[in-house]
Amino acid sequence: MPDFWKQLSSDAQFKSVVPELQFTLQLGALSLNNPSLVTALRSQYKPASLRDLTKLDTTTLAQMITSQKVSVPDGFPGATPAEKASNYADAVVSLLNGAFPTDYVAHGLAAATDPVNKGVAIFLSNSSDFDFGSTHVDSYIQKNSAAAFQNVPPAQVETVKSRIRAIQRVFRVHPEYSVIDSLLSSGLDSAHKIASIPHSTFVQQYSAKLGGTDQAEMIYRGAQQVSGMVSHLFLRIKQATNDVNPRVIG
Repeated sequence: MPDFWKQLSSDAQFKSVVPELQFTLQLGALSLNNPSLVTALRSQYKPASLRDLTKLDTTTLAQMITSQKVSVPDGFPGATPAEKASNYADAVVSLLNGAFPTDYVAHGLAAATDPVNKGVAIFLSNSSDFDFGSTHVDSYIQKNSAAAFQNVPPAQVETVKSRIRAIQRVFRVHPEYSVIDSLLSSGLDSAHKIASIPHSTFVQQYSAKLGGTDQAEMIYRGAQQVSGMVSHLFLRIKQATNDVNPRVIG
C-alpha cells in the first residue's frame, strides 16, 4: 500500500489529490464506513487530520450523533437509540485513543486538579511532537527545555519532569489516562513496582480502581512483560560490561 501511494503521489495528474484521498479513507475507517458521520465530522470540526479529532470524547460525540441524526451502523447494542449512539461514539473514540494515546493522556492531565499534572499538560501543549510511547524523555527535554516548559512555574519544573518520566513508565504498561492516574495515585509508578506485588494481591486490591478484575489482570500481565524486558536488557548490558576478553599474548 505505501508503494501505491508513492506511485500515485509521483503522478502529476493525481499528486495534488492524494492527501485528501488518504484522509477521506482514514475518516471512513474511523467512522466504520459511515458516510453520515464523516459528513458531520467534517462539517462541525473541519479537521485537517485525524489528530484534529482527538478533542472528541464519548459524550460529545454521542451528543453530535444524536443531534445531527447520524445513523448508527447495525450491530451496536443498546435498548434505546441514545444507548446505541453512545456505544457507537465509544467505539469511534476508542479508535482515536488507540491511534493518539498521548493526546488523550494530555486531555486527562489538563482536566486534573493536581498542579503537577497541570504542569505536565502545559508541557505537552508546548510539545506537539512529544509521544509517551516513543520519545526519550531526557533527550527531548535537553533539546527543547526552554520552549517545552514555557508557562510552567519555575519552582515546579523539576517535579513536572519527574512526573513526565513516571507517566511514561506507566504508559508503557497501559496507555489509558484513567489507569495511569489510578496507578500513580497508588504509588505504582513503574512496571517493576506493579510486578513486585503478588498477582492475587494486586488484583484484589486494585481491581475496583482499575475498572474490574479483567482490566487489573491485563494491566498486571502488561507490567510483568515490561518488567521482564527491562530486567533482561539490564542483564545483557551488565554482562557486556563485565565480559572482558583478555588480549592474546605471544
